[in-house]
Amino acid sequence: MAFEVTRYTRYDRDEVQQLFATSRHAHQHLDWRSVEGWLDDPGSTIRLARAGARVVGCLAACASYNGVSWLRLIAVADDQSVPLLLDAMWPQVRASLADYNVRQVGVLIVRPWLLAYLPGLGFRQTNRVITLARTGARLPPRCAPICRSARCGLGSSRPWLRWTTPPSRRCGSTRRVTCRTPAASRRASRWPS
Repeated sequence: MAFEVTRYTRYDRDEVQQLFATSRHAHQHLDWRSVEGWLDDPGSTIRLARAGARVVGCLAACASYNGVSWLRLIAVADDQSVPLLLDAMWPQVRASLADYNVRQVGVLIVRPWLLAYLPGLGFRQTNRVITLARTGARLPPRCAPICRSARCGLGSSRPWLRWTTPPSRRCGSTRRVTCRTPAASRRASRWPS
């Protein structure tokens, strides 16, 4: 199927969001921004692949920071060839980033489908980010705070209340409360409130 690569405009927003919502081949960088946030960022370099009037691919990189950029959004429609569309969009994104003196582009892999296509675009693994995931359904019991400042009610306006959990006990055990008041606070009646 024939397609062309174009620049993103705000009029493409709904179609690109639909592509990300429906495609099995969608990548969004692991960070605090949504797809909409990156599409609205004026510093982003975004290219779209179109088959007729339909958006079938998207490749977006963020603005350069100290000569480094990240691929933030990648999506290819399910009925399209992933390597063909990436091979068509990447040179245009790369050329645009070079105009902004970008020397390095990174991708933080969230879903493994993208791994097979990155070497063909010239990417190689340089780092590995290790994350932890909980596989069980139940959460562990909530831990008691180790130290908390509060009023202990000994007549002082500035006492210290220390919550401690005995080392032999685990989370969920009964807490022991120790009130420690320095010698100066024994004269607390003279302190202004």
